This record gives sequence, C-alpha cells and structure tokens, in this order.
Amino acid sequence: MHTTAPVATYDNYGSLWGHSTTADAEADITEARGTGADIHEWTTIDRDGHPLRVVRIYDPTFLDTISVFTS
Repeated sequence: MHTTAPVATYDNYGSLWGHSTTADAEADITEARGTGADIHEWTTIDRDGHPLRVVRIYDPTFLDTISVFTS
C-alpha cells in the first residue's frame, strides 16, 4: 500500500468527513487502540479490483470514524 495514497474518512451514516494521509490515519488508529476503543478492520476490493483496507473506530459518544485506505 502506498503511504501517499489518500485515506477517505466517513461517519457511520456514510457521510464523507474528508481525506487524510495514511500516516495521519494510522496515528488516529494507534491512539484509539491505546484508549481501548472497539476497532473493526477488514480488507476488500473495489469494483475495479483494487484492494481497500477499511477500519471502523466505534465511538459510543459520537459518530464512528470509518477510514478507507486505497493503494
């Protein structure tokens, strides 16, 4: 996976929050893991056959953060 590829960030309703870098998204995931957040992670492919990594950080007090990594 290229570290310069954009990471799209969504809420649990599917609304696009914005884009970030792989490094920033990884830092957010690491921080969430450090606080004991419930994190679901899986891989899939888009309709063109490109791999996608999806990470959902569950937040019971606000909207979840769903990051989609492309290559």
